[in-house]
Amino acid sequence: MATATNRFVDQTIQDPKIIDRPKWAERPIGRIVFGIQSFIAAFQRNVLEMSIKRFARDYKTKGAYKAIAPTLLGGDGALFGKMLLPLFSLYAGHTITSAVREFVFNQDKWQEEREKEGRDIPIKYLAQLGISRSGFLGRADPLFNGFFSMKYQADLSNVLVGATGAYYLKAIQRIAGLGVDNSPNTVSREYQALRGFYDMAVPLLGGRLATMPGVSNFFGYGLGVADMALTSPTTKHWVLRNTIKLTHGVEYRPTRGGRQSGSGSSGGYGSSGGYGN
Repeated sequence: MATATNRFVDQTIQDPKIIDRPKWAERPIGRIVFGIQSFIAAFQRNVLEMSIKRFARDYKTKGAYKAIAPTLLGGDGALFGKMLLPLFSLYAGHTITSAVREFVFNQDKWQEEREKEGRDIPIKYLAQLGISRSGFLGRADPLFNGFFSMKYQADLSNVLVGATGAYYLKAIQRIAGLGVDNSPNTVSREYQALRGFYDMAVPLLGGRLATMPGVSNFFGYGLGVADMALTSPTTKHWVLRNTIKLTHGVEYRPTRGGRQSGSGSSGGYGSSGGYGN
């Protein structure tokens, strides 16, 4: 019973095992590089591969018709009931949750995708985001996000550097850029330096608040929501834009190329601007 319970918990929370990572990933530097990839590797083994193995076992022991046909047609429902339906439920849940999350905490990206698709709800974007957030891509998820940046802004080089290292190095680069070729005609460097400081300080502060011990359940949930709000792209870009306006008297809105746009100091990005997640 103890062994079965431990296995159930580990598979539910996707606790990565040694089998899910290269040997050197157990070392301190390796843990940084494989931090996110270890989780998705465990999900691939515990959910994706297990679903395929269950169907293959039923196909072998019960025959093709029993394994494939739904129960209404006399089959065992292995394909639909044990594999496709649970995976579809997982996808639907993640897609709906991601839609709410993007609408509330990532309004800039929401507005950008709305304009790109020409509809009130960016269905194509949310459908692709649901695939990535559901974990269906398995170990290929970092490569997928290296091209499309669905869950996080990334490139293929970050796969080797590691999510944690790449995140902080990018923030340090933004801060250091304040003293390199800083033009007096634009506040682009100031904006990026402020963004680098925000990326390093605010998630650390929010994470410590969200994991504060000894608080009530109600207060703990409130701290969790506050952490989500503080670290959301909507809050971050709103704070940065209005801080620059307050300190420099300029309404600055960066575009993809880093050029200034003449939009307002709050609200969503215009058609020329936008950020990844």
